[in-house]
Amino acid sequence: MSKYNLEKLPKPHEGYIANGHGRLTCEHRRIAEALLGDAIGSMVVHHLNNNPQDNRITNLIVLPNAEHIKLHGYLTREYNVALDESKKSGKEFLKKLSKISLEHLRATQTEFIWLGNYRKEFNQCQEKIYGKKSKSLPCRHSADGWI
Repeated sequence: MSKYNLEKLPKPHEGYIANGHGRLTCEHRRIAEALLGDAIGSMVVHHLNNNPQDNRITNLIVLPNAEHIKLHGYLTREYNVALDESKKSGKEFLKKLSKISLEHLRATQTEFIWLGNYRKEFNQCQEKIYGKKSKSLPCRHSADGWI
């Protein structure tokens, strides 16, 4: 019997992409590394609306791990938000959650990088991220949201 539960392994369409070496990597992390290079270091890529399958650049921020933990603590404490609940929530709630997250980060003067500022660069580096020409990408991103 295998020690891994194969049903729980991530599927490529669930926010993971092949890295070219037979392994899956987090899509949001790969996007941030392509846009910021070494500047990302050990920082964390956070989904503003708490939905790990929503990898639009307008939904991603990069911040230090300690601040990421504080943000999740705040959202759980003040809004009773759990990660799994966010996947099932409606679009309006997810939009509200993104706004709440940004307002909290600004109010606490937390330094973060919003990847939505890198739309032009994102369009130019899709091949680096996904390993294909951008015309043929089965990609869910655009400057305005989902494709």
